[in-house]
Order: sequence, then structure tokens, then C-alpha cells
Amino acid sequence: MRTLLILTSILFLGAPSQSFGAPDLSVQTTYDDDRDVFITTGTVHLESSVDALQTVAGHLSQYGRWALRGINIKASGKPFIIKLRSVDFLPGPPYGKGHFKVGFDVDLVWPFRRKGQTIKFGVVEARKAPPAGIDRLEIDLYGSSRFIKGFRIVLVALPNGEGSAVAFKAEVKLTGFIDTFFPLGVYRRNIEYRVVKVIENLRYFLMKDREK
Repeated sequence: MRTLLILTSILFLGAPSQSFGAPDLSVQTTYDDDRDVFITTGTVHLESSVDALQTVAGHLSQYGRWALRGINIKASGKPFIIKLRSVDFLPGPPYGKGHFKVGFDVDLVWPFRRKGQTIKFGVVEARKAPPAGIDRLEIDLYGSSRFIKGFRIVLVALPNGEGSAVAFKAEVKLTGFIDTFFPLGVYRRNIEYRVVKVIENLRYFLMKDREK
């Protein structure tokens, strides 16, 4: 039962930098013992201009087009048990500037299999950047979760020479029982991996858009 709870907690968009092995990627995760929080910080460099990056970042309703590319496959090539299926942005109340609704399935044998589950992340801030984008996005877990007490991520779009970069900081707090059986290495292989993968997908999307 404990193993099942650990597996079903691996839900977030979320790999240690060595798994990607890219010179334009820097990621580090630490654990804050005082607050019982995993803290992941990093920077991903992109060839696209900061204007192009900010414009794509500003289209919140389009995140589902690119965010989930390869998201259900581990760095080892094996599938995750938690299958992220959809990302939908719903503007307006009940959460400030709107929220993302992430759909997922739990791919286990009956009776533990779950289909059509959802988790929500509120948009705390989406700071506008001219002409039609955003340069800072802050997202926070909203609503109840059986396994996660908190998930907050801040992403900032920055100029980087002729290209751009995404700097980010994610703070993840698991429920007490799950936290006890969730060492740093497991976090890196699962939650950290998927956080970085989403930003890698953004880079891939921007690259393909430039090639059109």
C-alpha cells in the first residue's frame, strides 16, 4: 500500500540535469528540512528571441499544444504510471487570473486504476510584456490533493544574447506520509524530470515555429 501511495503521488509536470545532459540546461534540487519542501531551480537557454518566447508564454490557452510532448516517458525510456493527458486553461474565477486543469490517468491494474482524474493550478501572476506576451508566470496548486500539500512554480523569460532563457523555481511540498518515503533521488527522477521536460517542450515548440 505504501508503494502504491508513492507511485500515485508522482503527478506533477516534472529530471535531474544529468538526465538531459545538455550544456544549455542547468538544474538543481535541494530539500529544505525546516519547511519539508523540495526546491528546484534552473535555467534553460533557447535560441528563439525573447519576444518570441514571451509571445508563446502569453498564450495560456495554447499550452496544451506543446506541454505534454513525451511527458509520460521517463529518461530511461520506460513509461510513467501517472499519464498526463491534457492541459486546459480556464480564465477568470474562482482563481485570480484563471487556472490550468491538468487531466491524468493512473495506469495500474484494477482496482487501483483511475481514469479521467484532474488537478488544478491557479495562475497567481502573468506579468504582461509588450507587444502581446508575458515575461513572468507564477502558478500555484489550487484545490485539494490527497498527496500534495503545495506546488508553486515561478518562470521568468529573459534575454540571453541573441536568444533567450527561462529561469524557474519550483517548490513542492508532499503530504507528511508521502514525504517520509520520497527521497531526493526519487523526486529528481519523477517530479523534477517532468518540470524540466515541459520547458524543454517549450524550446522544441519555438524551434519548430521558427522553421516554418
